[in-house]
Amino acid sequence: MKKFLQKLIKPRACLTAVDIGTHSLKLVKVKDSQRVPIITTCASIPAPPSREGKLAEQETAQAIGRLVEIAGINDKKVITAIAGSKVITRQIKLPFMEDKALADTVEAEAAKYIPLPVEDLIIRYVKLGREGGTDLLNIMLIAAPISLVEQYYYIFLMAGLTIKAIDLQAFGLWRLFSSQNTGTLAVLDIGLTYAQVLIIKEREIKFLRGITIGEQAFQESSLGQDYYLTNLAEESNQPHNNALIQVPNAIKELSLELKRSLDFYSSQVAGGKVDRVILTGGGCRILGVDKYLSNACGIPVQVEVPVFWQGYGDGKSSDFPYDPSYAVPLGLALREVKSQCTK
Repeated sequence: MKKFLQKLIKPRACLTAVDIGTHSLKLVKVKDSQRVPIITTCASIPAPPSREGKLAEQETAQAIGRLVEIAGINDKKVITAIAGSKVITRQIKLPFMEDKALADTVEAEAAKYIPLPVEDLIIRYVKLGREGGTDLLNIMLIAAPISLVEQYYYIFLMAGLTIKAIDLQAFGLWRLFSSQNTGTLAVLDIGLTYAQVLIIKEREIKFLRGITIGEQAFQESSLGQDYYLTNLAEESNQPHNNALIQVPNAIKELSLELKRSLDFYSSQVAGGKVDRVILTGGGCRILGVDKYLSNACGIPVQVEVPVFWQGYGDGKSSDFPYDPSYAVPLGLALREVKSQCTK
């Protein structure tokens, strides 16, 4: 009886994630309903302009406060992530060892792989599993400037919030899509100024790479003109539905970088063929970018609705069309939800 009453009294997990993007600030709130995540709130507002590439602290804090107010959130603890371009990640291989020895080894090895003074960085690592058929561990080495982490805590404190955890954007994407993949899957997240490629095999992260090309570069390289990316096997200006097919150079460059990433992974891993690519981020909503990337890389590329979105609005997801720009904050919000889907 006592255990039964404790279950009744114990509150269900209810987590809120705030993603600070270059273009917008996005918020997702999730509650844990009988071990199944339910999305209760999604909201976004434009991000304040940066100052020489750095966050405007007071303006960002005020914007976060407005976002929380618009979303009707009372939670004071949130999860966030530092933008991928500001975090250094390296994948290394180390011999299998106990956790204490591994922590000491990673700290000693960090200086070899990170081109910045380690005393100025917060360094963490994640075990990605063993290298197939060997005693080597795949390790994701993560480093972020101490000053930047402190700035994030300060901004959220000014907004009246406390950061419960700072996650990696790629881990949010892994959390979101790994459960709907039985083979090898790549996720290409296209932000305003930065993209990242994440490869997942059998629910484990196998590859992560950042690309300094984003939606903004698409717009700049198209010289402000409208462009259509249908029938993109033909890249010359040919009429299509009374419009010209114009392929911004930045999209061509992104396709080359995506193909290089896929080819590199295939060359490094036995049987490392990627089955398909899922697109996320605001940049993937450009008409026809999926078809162009698919033609250029010779692999299916598309936007897929994550299984967790089906829980939006207590199962009434048909009333809330999936927006791929919410993929990262949704994945962040799932950080501590113990879902049946992720077992």
